[in-house]
Amino acid sequence: MKNKLLIFFLTIGSFSFAQNERLVFSYDNAGNQVLREFDLDAEMRPAPEPDYKKTSKAYPSPMDDELNLEWLVEEEGVDLVQVKTYDMQGRLIHHEYARDYKKDQIKLSFNGYPQGIYIVKFYYTDETEETLKVLKK
Repeated sequence: MKNKLLIFFLTIGSFSFAQNERLVFSYDNAGNQVLREFDLDAEMRPAPEPDYKKTSKAYPSPMDDELNLEWLVEEEGVDLVQVKTYDMQGRLIHHEYARDYKKDQIKLSFNGYPQGIYIVKFYYTDETEETLKVLKK
């Protein structure tokens, strides 16, 4: 009985330590990953909210075969790096770099993809991201 209790408490203790681990990524202005490290001493806390406003839109939703994406950042020096689109199973289906576009908009084709919900993530140079859900009919 003592051995079972000891194993139980050791297991619970190991899970509580695992919650303080964090994988940290850093990106350059072009969206290339320049740092990936495992931070064992990190406190899990939410990222601070920026002092400026970012607006991203995806329309129409529900869509047929084409999705329009627009973004606006009201801060000097903060730009969109990339946009990734995932299906509900977490598979990456689109990956666009914002530097390839002169305006703050992208049109994505969903021709050939099944009906369902898709996740669109906007990644910015200040290492923040915005997430939108869109529906394909």
